[in-house]
Amino acid sequence: MALISASLSQLGFVTEVDWGITPATPVWQILRFTPPENFKADRENTSSNEMRPDRNATDLIQVGGGASGGFGFELSYGTYDTLLESFFQSAWANDVLKNGVTPKTFSFERKMPTGAATAEYFRFTGMQGNSLSISCKAKEVVSGTMDFVGKAGAVASAIVSGATYTDPSTTEVFSPVADFAALSVGGVSTAHVLGLTFQANNNLRAPSALGSVDAIGIGSGKFEVTGTIDVYFEDTTLYAKYLSGDAIALEFTIGSTTANKYTFSMANIKLETAEAPVSGPDDDLIMNFSYRALFDTTDDCTLMITRAVA
Repeated sequence: MALISASLSQLGFVTEVDWGITPATPVWQILRFTPPENFKADRENTSSNEMRPDRNATDLIQVGGGASGGFGFELSYGTYDTLLESFFQSAWANDVLKNGVTPKTFSFERKMPTGAATAEYFRFTGMQGNSLSISCKAKEVVSGTMDFVGKAGAVASAIVSGATYTDPSTTEVFSPVADFAALSVGGVSTAHVLGLTFQANNNLRAPSALGSVDAIGIGSGKFEVTGTIDVYFEDTTLYAKYLSGDAIALEFTIGSTTANKYTFSMANIKLETAEAPVSGPDDDLIMNFSYRALFDTTDDCTLMITRAVA
């Protein structure tokens, strides 16, 4: 058997109606993704503690399981809108998405061709968005990661009966130059930003119970949003906000085409750390901040995305 190239892999998803159950005759949406793609069926094992006079181990016993993993991506308009609802536990309403408390889950399928007309399929069910990261850095495309926690994983040698596949989107990947605009942090809209990141985490857990190797459900923890901002030093405005512990707002827009833009809004953040290291005589002075987003009573959320921005 010939070795199989990872570049041939295909990843798709379909929204579940019932948790952990792939819909009948699913319409798989083929995904655009970047490595690593690391969906896996989890198995927890424990080694037998039986004692033998020859000192050998007698068994390794499965005691639990589930599914987990995710993929990298380069952000493009409209490509991940459905998946974002899972991380936010909410639905788009009037082109606005806010973090909420309504879970949404998916089945994922990885197809690995093994020949001209054959393939193996890895499937993962009950997958709920756990952590989402976005990175905007100078001289790099706008990228991120999505990670999920789920019920189970399985393998097969044929497609799901009646399944069809929808081609991925073809919208352009966002550029950090042409597509990054309208940044405001702490009321400062003129800052020259070297890098900006955020990570949203649902702190999911996958409980287990007697009689099932798969997870029996998905529990949600606190919704947390943290990130970093690296700016060229021009004045001490942001540093003063850090020293005083003031709450400030962070908002930025990605996109250059009308109605094909996203605005990310965190109306209530606080700076957790601040540094302005002098690294060398031939370097620019960069201020590095980390921040944590908090619930905002006006927006009624911690993190908000608006799409179809003019």
